[in-house]
Amino acid sequence: MNKLYSDDPIVREEEAAKYRVFHKKVRISSKWRNDWRELLGERDVNSGMDWPKDLLRLMKSRKWPEFSFGTANASCLVVMHRPGDPNVNLVEDKFVAPGLPVLGGIPHAHNEFWYPRYSTSQTYRSLHRYLKLAFSRLKNPWSQVMTTNLTTIPASTGQTDSQANLRAVNNGLLDFMVTLCQPRVILLCGGEVHKAAASWNPPSHAEVVECTHPSYQHWSGVGDRVKDTIESVLFP
Repeated sequence: MNKLYSDDPIVREEEAAKYRVFHKKVRISSKWRNDWRELLGERDVNSGMDWPKDLLRLMKSRKWPEFSFGTANASCLVVMHRPGDPNVNLVEDKFVAPGLPVLGGIPHAHNEFWYPRYSTSQTYRSLHRYLKLAFSRLKNPWSQVMTTNLTTIPASTGQTDSQANLRAVNNGLLDFMVTLCQPRVILLCGGEVHKAAASWNPPSHAEVVECTHPSYQHWSGVGDRVKDTIESVLFP
């Protein structure tokens, strides 16, 4: 799996394209099937090699976090403390199938195809403005990004659950996501995430960036720093 976790995200994307987009046991619900088919275009949902056994073994080691979306070999891990803008109906859409990461060099539809559904959210507008630009050298800019939340219950702006954040870190959520993706850049977004991760020991191979939550003033003054860091670390 060396190339799947190359230091070069372009190599990661190219290697991932040899694999199936979904693990073969994942069944896409009828609610999302047409959307995924449109996102994949000419790509047969069942084409490609089966996922590496080591990756599947890790996936089975714990329950997949409810609010985690992206590619299994993502170069960039984005960590936030709540599922998004409370004005977006994330309770109804909390499970955007499949409930596992994708591979195959394909971005997760949550970030790509379904973006218009979340475009009223400052969080997603900021992520699209800066992260998509930072990964513009890839065939699919979102194919090297994984987003995860420390908590699973949507909260209104200003509401926090510090204990839930801390429990998620202490229970190994960040360690699990880092072991899975082996990211080169980790974005810790927002003061609540910073506090929860204060005693966490990040991996030495990753650049950890503490930044404001993307929804904060449209990531003003931070978005360019995030983009520049991603570009300097991943595309030197």
